[in-house]
Amino acid sequence: MSILYVFAIVFFEATAWARGTPNTMALVDEGTFGLFEDANRIYVDYQKQIFVADAHTNQVSMFTQPQESPKVIGGYGWSQTSFDTPTGIVADGVNVYISDKGNRRIQRYDRSLNFISSWSLVGNPDNAKNCGYPLGIVLTSSGEFFVLDGENNRIVKYAPDGTFDRSFGDIEAAEGKLQNPLTCSISESQQIYVLEPERILVYDVYGNFIQEIGKGILNKACGFCLTKKEVWVVSPDEVYRFSLEGSESGAVPATNIISETPLQDLRDICVDGNRMYLLTTHTVHRIRINR
Repeated sequence: MSILYVFAIVFFEATAWARGTPNTMALVDEGTFGLFEDANRIYVDYQKQIFVADAHTNQVSMFTQPQESPKVIGGYGWSQTSFDTPTGIVADGVNVYISDKGNRRIQRYDRSLNFISSWSLVGNPDNAKNCGYPLGIVLTSSGEFFVLDGENNRIVKYAPDGTFDRSFGDIEAAEGKLQNPLTCSISESQQIYVLEPERILVYDVYGNFIQEIGKGILNKACGFCLTKKEVWVVSPDEVYRFSLEGSESGAVPATNIISETPLQDLRDICVDGNRMYLLTTHTVHRIRINR
């Protein structure tokens, strides 16, 4: 695997990010790492390990350090160590959970990506408690799981032991009805955020709809992440930033981030402290944020 390091500094005037905010942000592109066929999701865990899911190869790569070769698991199939489109990754410091869309299951690994167990989301005699085609997974601080059900456009909540608890956001929802969910995340205050191409919907852990973010601003959004205070979103050619409460901080076209390797066809984003990881179809751009 080849690794290309580039170095470029781009300064954005206040209006590029935060309208009316008298400061300037610098993004320093520190290079790219990873080589993928159709990367779709990126996740950084508490140990700073970086995970990338590839929808074409049906593999998940784990980078302990960007400059090192990753550990790669998966490949197409339905065996214990295979995937049929990995879609979401979450870790709790001990376990790594990966949602396996086509196989309708959650795969559990240790933090070195050694397989532990498989959890099927279908097969319950009560069909309302089944979850089809998981698009993402989040984990609360108390060990509860929320799985984004792509077949039924809803969120399914499970107890720590995997017992069905409730579902919400589906066709019966008075408010917060999901229409085209893509992926999900959770804030430190334990609120569930669900990304759609033109908006973000926010719920509490009981399924109560709280608010909508980005409607009328987002266009063709495909990936997002949460930090302590912000929501970062990408479309194929733009990066957006909002507060957790929903106020817009602005957007910048990917073409404004000058790099030796062009930033195009953005797929996902992860911000960890002063590091931003922008996932494209074929690689990851590692960017330092100077505020």
